[in-house]
Amino acid sequence: MEICAGNLDRISRICYAENEKGGIMMKRKISVLLLICFCTALFGCGREKTIEEKIAEFPLPEKTEISAETPVQDWEFILPNGVFFGMDYDMVKAVCDNDVLEYTSGSEDYKSFLKDGIFYSFVKNSDGAYILKNLSIQDTEEENGPYGIVIEEPILRGLGIGDALTEFLAAVPAEDATLRRAEWQYVYGPNEDGYAALEFVANSYYALRFVTSSDYMMMLTFSRKGQKLLWVETYDNSEADMSAANA
Repeated sequence: MEICAGNLDRISRICYAENEKGGIMMKRKISVLLLICFCTALFGCGREKTIEEKIAEFPLPEKTEISAETPVQDWEFILPNGVFFGMDYDMVKAVCDNDVLEYTSGSEDYKSFLKDGIFYSFVKNSDGAYILKNLSIQDTEEENGPYGIVIEEPILRGLGIGDALTEFLAAVPAEDATLRRAEWQYVYGPNEDGYAALEFVANSYYALRFVTSSDYMMMLTFSRKGQKLLWVETYDNSEADMSAANA
């Protein structure tokens, strides 16, 4: 082929077209790869975590050293079986070996079940999951309550159902532990560590309330005679986003 100005112009146009075509193909390949990466990240590498994985990865409060001089800590609300506030219904049920007595509340916003003397209560969050917010333990032999057998595991600092109010007061930094039959008296706090308060309810029996800095609350109710622990209620009153439990 004779090399002339006209041929050079034609050859240049052919080369430019080929380069354009190759560039478009490369861009398409890159776009497909980016789409695959996005879908993989979005759907969690193609599979959902198992219940066992969710339980193992659930963030629990860090355990710290405690003594009678230490206010009640968040981690002391973890049950002996490892259950803690914020776990969802399926997680807690799995910890309980899926062998529970389920209760109906008449409202779709709540669920609950009984296992080994502990009554677990759940609240529906914005994602439609039921999140643990309340626990109840009662000495049914003493009060003929509805919640099954008495648990033998300690509830707080080695103490449990049947132990005396004075023993619980001795296990915390009680600044005022006098049983004065007052409607309300602070045992310690309130401060950045929370507080403990003693109540003489209905001029009849004592209740001891512990609230942590994260706003977890434990209410211990004692018998009229002998001030022995009969009933325990714990609550998650924190403002944590309940949807985070299923992340």
